[in-house]
Amino acid sequence: MLSRPPWIRIPEADRRAIGFLWDDARGLEQRDHAAPVSEALLQGLSPRAALALAVAVHEWIVWRFEGLESRADPLLVLQAGWCATVDPRYLAYCELRRTAWVGPIAGPLWCAYTWLQRGLTQARQFSGDLHDSIRVLVRLARHVMPAGAGFDAWLEAIGPRLLAHSPPPVLDPADDLFDDELAERLGPLVGPSVLNPMAVPDPVGDRAFLEQQFADARAQANPLLATPKALVDAGFFGVPYVVPRC
Repeated sequence: MLSRPPWIRIPEADRRAIGFLWDDARGLEQRDHAAPVSEALLQGLSPRAALALAVAVHEWIVWRFEGLESRADPLLVLQAGWCATVDPRYLAYCELRRTAWVGPIAGPLWCAYTWLQRGLTQARQFSGDLHDSIRVLVRLARHVMPAGAGFDAWLEAIGPRLLAHSPPPVLDPADDLFDDELAERLGPLVGPSVLNPMAVPDPVGDRAFLEQQFADARAQANPLLATPKALVDAGFFGVPYVVPRC
């Protein structure tokens, strides 16, 4: 199972204090009005880097509530989300029942999952939907994060790293109308080393991390990991659950 990344360090007292307003009837209308994530960053990222950024921002929201939510769903979402950075088709469609996720802890987790799933499942055809999801996830993270958590500093630091590591590939979409070469069109793999401002990018370690997410998701029968049949129905051909060399 996933563990909290080293760059997310929120003091225990701050994490357990709910210092933000939350009303389930209003939901994301309450998000703050801070400047959204840079448009230059979103437009300059490869599809895979944008997928990883969405998962990483969602990761901040999940670990912000560490120890305050006992259900396994948030970590299962993260696990499947990392698998979907390899190929968005790996994320199975699944709804979390809204009425079961209410309040200032479960409510934000439900909203984060809903927007993450929307962005990742639409990413192949509609990059704008993925970018919209990242914008909302960033605003949601800023809303629920304790002061001094370091989220904004992290976001500012990893932007240049993502741009340098995984710029958008120069490809003609007409050359691969049926996603036969999707891995090549998404850009280089992105893992924790790229998202850690204090680390040297480690492609070998990142690949091993992603392989471990697939192994764990299958061993735990993660319901958010698409089945082989669902993958075929989505147009996926080849050996599933294998991290490509890209």
